[in-house]
Amino acid sequence: LRAVALAGLGKALGALEAEPPSSAGDELRATLLLEECATHALSQSPLELERTYAAALEARSLSFKLSGQMGMRTKFQSQAFAQLCLLARRSHDGGRPLLVWGALPAPPSLLPQQADAEDEILLTEKASAQSIMEGEGEDGEEGVDSGHSGKVQVLSPDELTPLDQALALVGAELAWLRTRSGPEGEGSSAAATQAEPMVFVDLVLGAPQDWAVQATALRLRAALDATARRRQPRALAQLEELTTAPLRAEPPVRARVTAFAWGLRSLPSRREVSLEYGRALAGLGSLADSVRAFREAGAEEEAAIALSALGEKEQALAIVREALADPGSATPGLYCTLGDLTGDEEHFRSALQLAGGRHFRAALALGASATRRRAWAEAEEHLKIALLLRPHSAPVWLHLAMCMMQAEPPRESEAVDALRRALSLEPDDVQSWALLGSTLLEMPGREAEARSALGRASELLPTDPTLAGRHVRACCATNDLENAKKTIGRAHALGLTLPKSAIHRVYQALGGSGDGERSASATLSGSGALSADAQKLATAAALASERRLDNGDGADTLGMASFFYQVVDNVAAEAKCRAARLELLLKARKWEKNASALQEFVEEAAQLLQVHERMGAPRDKLIAMRLILHGVAERTSDAFCATAGFEELRMLINSVERHVGTGSDGDSD
Repeated sequence: LRAVALAGLGKALGALEAEPPSSAGDELRATLLLEECATHALSQSPLELERTYAAALEARSLSFKLSGQMGMRTKFQSQAFAQLCLLARRSHDGGRPLLVWGALPAPPSLLPQQADAEDEILLTEKASAQSIMEGEGEDGEEGVDSGHSGKVQVLSPDELTPLDQALALVGAELAWLRTRSGPEGEGSSAAATQAEPMVFVDLVLGAPQDWAVQATALRLRAALDATARRRQPRALAQLEELTTAPLRAEPPVRARVTAFAWGLRSLPSRREVSLEYGRALAGLGSLADSVRAFREAGAEEEAAIALSALGEKEQALAIVREALADPGSATPGLYCTLGDLTGDEEHFRSALQLAGGRHFRAALALGASATRRRAWAEAEEHLKIALLLRPHSAPVWLHLAMCMMQAEPPRESEAVDALRRALSLEPDDVQSWALLGSTLLEMPGREAEARSALGRASELLPTDPTLAGRHVRACCATNDLENAKKTIGRAHALGLTLPKSAIHRVYQALGGSGDGERSASATLSGSGALSADAQKLATAAALASERRLDNGDGADTLGMASFFYQVVDNVAAEAKCRAARLELLLKARKWEKNASALQEFVEEAAQLLQVHERMGAPRDKLIAMRLILHGVAERTSDAFCATAGFEELRMLINSVERHVGTGSDGDSD
């Protein structure tokens, strides 16, 4: 239908081009272009909207210029500072006179009233409403503005015609569209701040003239206010006024006619405004009041959702089932709400069937349910239906990526592309960043991308130890020791326990050998030629290891902690960790029947002996070690007397005995 409308408007504009120029023709051209703007806005076509809007302004010899002026907007401000404002300007080239469309303005009693914020005051310095000359130089030459030569008049709000005001509202829509068109607010032209659309609306509300224009401007201002917490009460009051105003006095017939003649963007019905009012109440947490507003608007589905949030599940079910009892009032949305309330997939299937297989909410719910059941092929089928209906839905792309990762064989590249699409739509979604980083981390050669994605996920959710651990692994894989240390430090400050896999990856990055269950070799001495970043990373990793030890981790974590303390030359802490690890290995007694376990025990004992020598340990500690080693030798002499492990054990015993002698266990000689 929009394509048909655009074709008809194009024919009408083409016919106008063939007629002789006249003021009435200019007026009609601007009106038709305004209708075309509304059609492009409904079609979400910002580039076409901007092009048509410029042509409509040119037809009215009108331009809007953003500017700044000193002033105060709220009573909380103690001094004036630069405020954004809008200047409306009209060019006069001495040609055809401007046709002022319409009759006298509507009586104020028939117009919807503005709801003011309690802290709102007018700017203390207003721009002059008088006509001025722009571009006039010292020689008195007339300037040029927007393609018109001659005088340029700055208009006050009451000098704008209703058609001019309607064009200003299109400017507000266009400015607002720019703010929502990208993750950082970049649109088809320069990024607009959230305040930019509001100055267009304020210009229109400065001189109420027409019911349709006033109602549309107030509704747009309420939508803008709803995005700012400080302005939400005014948005609520304004929606309430728009809901109740028609009950006091019906809009004049002429107002309803002009709404269609100007093609204002979807002037809402009373029911639509009531729904917005209910949603605003729900957004402020006033759920009971929102239920009443929804019931009055006949929106059983939204009333049931609000009741469910209030904990009144049985009442919500009763409302939905009562509505579904009438076949004429059954909708796919009601079946979906019933599915949400009961958790029964069949209701979503009924919704999809009622909608002819094309219902986004039902398809997404079925896809998510199949994902939870790990029925990946079925989930992908439903999600592709949802994607056809809403290709710009981030949750669909996310769930689709999960299905691709679980396919046989996994389709990692497709999953990465799907996750990037999801993040282009919702840049701050933690789950998408985490899944993207985890997927890239397992793909050879993509570690740097994984580090970036997992870093962003860890920033968005710093309290998740799993995300922090994966980021540490990615940093170590790319030799980014500084960021690995920062992430470990932040996790420690937040009281998080990092996964063992992350600590083991740091262990490997700093030169540790083995799978983490073998003690650190002496190849890295405490005074080794490690960089400052590596030293700091080892310190942070040692603290992370200690936290895992508090949670009951075993010998492998103690081995890595010993290694980290060896790297930073903390001899006392290293001795403590090695002694604890040797005790655990002794209790495990794997060395009784396993030669490699005996070798590991001997290596750890040798490392501890070296630490004791560096510390100048007292004789009683060495005597205790000799007793432990003799006990192990007695238990392993028959099984391993011919193996290298047992021979090294005897050598170690001899080394200890050189320090403490061979007397009895209680001999202090």
